[in-house]
Amino acid sequence: MKETVMAHLPLPPVVTQEVRIVDAQGHTRILLSAKDGTPTILLIGSDGAPRAMVALDAAAGRR
Repeated sequence: MKETVMAHLPLPPVVTQEVRIVDAQGHTRILLSAKDGTPTILLIGSDGAPRAMVALDAAAGRR
């Protein structure tokens, strides 16, 4: 019964400045970062070169 109850509990949040998602060879393909205070998503090609980036500047959320 304990296993069933625990399966419904939410997982704790992951708290970190950076997450790297890697391919089967261990090469970073997606980088999620807030390391420098700016939320950033970086998509990286199979050759290791950056292909696309989305970043929010400090003023993006202000009106």
